[in-house]
Amino acid sequence: MGFKTTLENAGVKVIDYSEELSTDVKTVSEQLINRYFVRDLACVIGNSMFYGAAGSSLRRQEYPHAHSLLEKWFPEKKLNNLLLH
Repeated sequence: MGFKTTLENAGVKVIDYSEELSTDVKTVSEQLINRYFVRDLACVIGNSMFYGAAGSSLRRQEYPHAHSLLEKWFPEKKLNNLLLH
């Protein structure tokens, strides 16, 4: 929470994507392992967003949920379903 507060104080908009999930998906998400500042969820290069692949099988289930939110938030961007390793 300290890191989140520091980012917000610096003017960064920090999004808790769990607040954006539908009720049924949120129920599944809450059962997954606790995660913060996921580094491999996706990256942006130029105007393209590249989806990441879960580095651990314990986190694999959360990726479709998060990627669907990225598609919702950034529909105008060219989204590439490229797995980054």
